[in-house]
Amino acid sequence: MPAFWPVMMKIATRFQDLVFPIQYAELAKVFCEAAGRPVPEELLRAAGLGAPTEGVPAAAPTGFFNGHTFEALLRLMVQCCAAECAASEQILAFVTPSTIGQLGLLAIVAKDVREVVHYALRFAQLVMPGYELRLALVDEQAHVSVIHNADYGDLTPLMTEIAMGAMAKIAAMAAPPIPQFDYYFKHQPDGAPMQIPGTSDRCLHFACKENKIVFPASFLSQPVLFANQYTKGVMEGVVQQQLTDVAPKAVYTTKVKMAIIQDLQSGTHSDLVSLASSLNISARTLARRLSDELTSFVILNAEVRLDYARTQLRNTDKSILSIARQAGFSDAGNFSHAFKRQYGVTPSDVRA
Repeated sequence: MPAFWPVMMKIATRFQDLVFPIQYAELAKVFCEAAGRPVPEELLRAAGLGAPTEGVPAAAPTGFFNGHTFEALLRLMVQCCAAECAASEQILAFVTPSTIGQLGLLAIVAKDVREVVHYALRFAQLVMPGYELRLALVDEQAHVSVIHNADYGDLTPLMTEIAMGAMAKIAAMAAPPIPQFDYYFKHQPDGAPMQIPGTSDRCLHFACKENKIVFPASFLSQPVLFANQYTKGVMEGVVQQQLTDVAPKAVYTTKVKMAIIQDLQSGTHSDLVSLASSLNISARTLARRLSDELTSFVILNAEVRLDYARTQLRNTDKSILSIARQAGFSDAGNFSHAFKRQYGVTPSDVRA
């Protein structure tokens, strides 16, 4: 493993520049009407519901609407919420798998929870714009980290709670028994803390180092109640096309990151040639397509493996050298150097 790994720069996107699925506008409409405060017609038209404004070009791909309208709808929903319980809890009561759109329907017919998680990692941008999911197996637990790369401002805690609560609803589609999940939030509750049905209060943790969901790794093998291979194949194609429409510059980036994660879980080291072969293209073509997406295999491999190492440092007592080798480094010195370039702290600092 080379001593130098590139530094991956994360640039926060304004959430107003993102696009959101039209089902969220439907959710806002139903939610506000139930509270006796209908959504203004101009907001519904801006979100793609009702007759479009003549002569005004579409601001988002078909089936999606822009972040400015989403912010207005979300703030209107918050105004409709009662003060005695968390706004996220009240909004989530109206969320169903169909609210999450085609990805929610795909999750319902997946083979098992592992496949559901991998779909969530691969297609998160369709339902949680500005968020990225990462999976790490730590001893006998699965850690699904929820990282926000967009600036939602004062709405960030609410968005994070809704995103993680929606994943809890999807998990309920698995065949029982369903274990207790632990939910970790970086923020402190502003008012009444969020409650998740079926989850004990002791499993909700606030003011933590990261946003994540933790559950037994064995649950990944649990079958999904409504698994259907044929429907899954059809829906996967539909969702992949949606991702191509919404984020045409991230299709191969997402595929390569998922493949590297799977290699990590199986204890193998990734390389460009084998990944390209698994995608049925040449290594040169894959390198070119990643370049078109303003990244490279080297950058993505470093990002995934350093993130894996950081999770292991935070959640296990494994030695730094052991973690370094699992992440693909030949020695602790090179690992420490690359880690500090990426995160600004050393592996020892994380452990302190």
